[in-house]
Amino acid sequence: IYNDNERAMTLLQEAKDNINMLPDSNKEEKEKIMELNEEVDVSLMKLRKLSVINPEIIADITQTNPEAQTKKLAMIDETLIAYGNDDVNLYKINYINKGVEQVIHNTIPHLLSADTPKENDKIIFITGKETLARYNKESSNLSKIDVTFPHNDTWITDLVIYNLRSYILDTNNNQIYRHNPTQTGYDKGTDWIKGTVDLNDAVSITIDGDIYILKQSGDIYKFEGGNKTDFNITGLDPKLENPIKIWTYNDVQNIYILEPTNQRVVVLNKEGK
Repeated sequence: IYNDNERAMTLLQEAKDNINMLPDSNKEEKEKIMELNEEVDVSLMKLRKLSVINPEIIADITQTNPEAQTKKLAMIDETLIAYGNDDVNLYKINYINKGVEQVIHNTIPHLLSADTPKENDKIIFITGKETLARYNKESSNLSKIDVTFPHNDTWITDLVIYNLRSYILDTNNNQIYRHNPTQTGYDKGTDWIKGTVDLNDAVSITIDGDIYILKQSGDIYKFEGGNKTDFNITGLDPKLENPIKIWTYNDVQNIYILEPTNQRVVVLNKEGK
């Protein structure tokens, strides 16, 4: 009524608590509690701007390989690439005709994370704490590429390609490295973050000119020109819990966050609302 979402959220949570204190000794009381909870849930969904979707299955990889252990997706042109750290195969899925093709990559066994540049000419995979590989979309082959780092004990957690450069998140050294492309991979790279920041629990990185880092705690750090700036999430209930992936781009209005714990994709504008 008064357009006060924060107060409305508080009142609905209080209503939930009160409903849970009601007597439920007989069928009529149990049904009334269920009815009241459903009424509150409808209001909460509206307040949370929550949309429930019924996803369409476009591929069942286990029909191609019952032992498949896929955990992540990359995308190039009209092909989805499903892969996992413990699977020596990757799976090419054409999301239009829904076909699945299995490709063995046992010479480069551990695919941890990946990014596709906007040119759609390759996929760069993280294959170890200091190693990268390139996926060739014509041959479907993976090959190791050269990359070195300005600090010892590098631990690559995530990477993103932007304007041909790679930006690599090193949680061990609380740093992002900016690497220029070379004929055989990427150069040694330079420190991009200015000042001191704790990235110990960082899980994902994305870029739209500025860089956003998602932490396991649910915090998002924003950096402009290497400097950390204020960025706060507002209007989100429940709060992020163990999110795993963040994504945006310079021509995209929103920021998207994948959070398996609450089975949702959270959509924020670039002010964090």
